Amino acid sequence: MCSYEPRKNSKIGRKPKIKKKMDMRIKRAIANIHQAGEKVNSRKIIEETGANASIRTAQRHLLSMDLKYKRTSPVIILSKLHKEKRMTIINKWIEDQHCWKLTAFSDEKRFSLDGPDD
Repeated sequence: MCSYEPRKNSKIGRKPKIKKKMDMRIKRAIANIHQAGEKVNSRKIIEETGANASIRTAQRHLLSMDLKYKRTSPVIILSKLHKEKRMTIINKWIEDQHCWKLTAFSDEKRFSLDGPDD
């Protein structure tokens, strides 16, 4: 006859990849990165803690710590100093009669107002 034996405090499912010891390391890394004035992201946390986990696993763990994950917009932020330096260079080029045939602008965008070019 078979007898039923209850489980001995074992959880069903995968074991967590990030244990309590690593959780404390992550919390310290977040504090260090934040104190340095840098943005906290999962890649920096993995590098600083030496965790053997993927970026997505680190993101899920940060989400479980009530930290929100969001992507930053890919915008180049120019300060007033950068803009002033650009203006002084352009003004100097205009005053010195710069040879514009030798200048290539890498951030140009081509627009067609009369329809697609085929």
